Amino acid sequence: MAVVQRSKTDLIPAGEAGKYEYTFLSGRTLQFDHFNAPLGNPDWGGKRILDFGGNVGGFLLGAPPAIRHEDYWCVDLHKPALERGRTALPQAHFVFYDRYHSLYNSTGIVDLPVPNLGQMFDYILAFSVFTHTSIREMREILHQLGGMLKRGGALAFTFGDPNYDPAKDPRYDMSAADQEVHWGSNLKHRLLR
Repeated sequence: MAVVQRSKTDLIPAGEAGKYEYTFLSGRTLQFDHFNAPLGNPDWGGKRILDFGGNVGGFLLGAPPAIRHEDYWCVDLHKPALERGRTALPQAHFVFYDRYHSLYNSTGIVDLPVPNLGQMFDYILAFSVFTHTSIREMREILHQLGGMLKRGGALAFTFGDPNYDPAKDPRYDMSAADQEVHWGSNLKHRLLR
């Protein structure tokens, strides 16, 4: 099981005067575990994987050796994360997506289509990407990603439900929870943070 690590967030100047972007280089390596069980513990060997919004490649960093680095594509709109990923995983593919985002790519292009990678994928994964988009953007992007999926492939994504309260969920292991869990819903947690 991968070790959960907290991410570091810093503020850096962006391209336009008066705007700032967050540098978000994720230290998380739990993405593989997050998708593996819900997808039925598939045989990942020889499968092409698109990690949409994959940051530094945390999915691949936490994955077993059966996943070949050359079969992994990471698309992200945050250049510093992609640069870190390329350094750590030189055989994997890291692709910049110059789409506008107010925090991570304030000089990007609004509603830019997902880049054509010239590949079809067995698995397309998006870990907490749609937590940062509107419903319209999510639908648009999911439609585009669906067109990149091989027949019989799987598209899986996570997002934060603002009303979810883990303290009220009998399936949630409260013995492993941070103190923060007692704050209430995801929305309340984000507001207090």
